Amino acid sequence: MKRLILLAVIVLGLSVLGVAPNAPYGGGVPAYASNCYQASPDGWIDWSGRDSDYLSAGHGIYYRFDLRCNTRVIISLSVPFFADFDLFLIEDTWPYENRLDSGDRGICSSRRGTGSNEYIDCRVPDSGTYFIYVAAYSGSGPYNISIKFDW
Repeated sequence: MKRLILLAVIVLGLSVLGVAPNAPYGGGVPAYASNCYQASPDGWIDWSGRDSDYLSAGHGIYYRFDLRCNTRVIISLSVPFFADFDLFLIEDTWPYENRLDSGDRGICSSRRGTGSNEYIDCRVPDSGTYFIYVAAYSGSGPYNISIKFDW
């Protein structure tokens, strides 16, 4: 029963929000651990898995997670060969898209160009809520994302 409840919490904890970005994005900032505090393990979601969806130019999608300080986040994004999708790991702010548009690129990002798969491997600096943002800069098509967390 406990495993079933944990599975339900994990599944319900993955929130996906679709949004439309307003501007192209720049390079990323590497992550480093600073001001870490040890959070209680209660309420943290340990979700690793795959997802796939379809995006068109000018649109994006967010994946929301609560993470502990210094958690390693590994993200692989497979994109169509004719599309340019970008990948960001962002700390919780509102509104999220305005933070990206203002020049803040989040904890780390990957912007490899048309037809190139994106990859992020970094650690979050603080415990809290984070978003993985997949943005379709140009082109459209299906994508596959793999997300892994290493406590």
